Amino acid sequence: MLSEAFAHNPRTLLHIAPYLRSRGVSPVEIFDRTDVAPSALLDANGWVPRDLCFKLSNEMYNVTGERFLGADIGRAFRLTDLGAWGKAVSGAATVRQACATAVSGVRLVHQGSDLRVQTDGRRAILSFGYFGRSSFEPWQHILGTLAVLRSVALLAGVPEAVGARFSQSYERAGERLEETFGPSLEFGCAQDAIVIDRAVLDLPTTGLPKRVNP
Repeated sequence: MLSEAFAHNPRTLLHIAPYLRSRGVSPVEIFDRTDVAPSALLDANGWVPRDLCFKLSNEMYNVTGERFLGADIGRAFRLTDLGAWGKAVSGAATVRQACATAVSGVRLVHQGSDLRVQTDGRRAILSFGYFGRSSFEPWQHILGTLAVLRSVALLAGVPEAVGARFSQSYERAGERLEETFGPSLEFGCAQDAIVIDRAVLDLPTTGLPKRVNP
């Protein structure tokens, strides 16, 4: 493992190329414009510097004009696409255990990320953020990560018990996020997070959802 303070496992970029091709954009062109070597995405044991990941997503936005591409890419993931982390999470017996496993193993997919779970009244909050600062906007990667984390909560098979919180304002985020995160959304929050009704935390997992759907 490379000693990189802020980096992403290349598995987290798995669905970028198919997304670009689906919109008639050459992935190689985007990789060239952002100085990301395509070969770096093929080494499951390597790491891609976080700033390059952010730069890549920002360039994808500039080319496609899609404000929520991170959510679209994130919802394409199955947990098992993310290697040992995803397999361990999806193999948990309950949603509570799945959340705890996600938090304890986050360094398998993100170096320099802050993932934690806490309770807030009748809800559990699975919050996500980045340590340190970057000169690049992280919004698309936050959307993608939240979409994957929502699939952790969906392991109970009760989508109506799962919501999301966003630090962005409603005016910037808009209704389109309901396609990925469902109707229970909060904006202008202190944290970006997945919100889970505590009543489902100890339900047995029903198996891995095929994709992140409302």
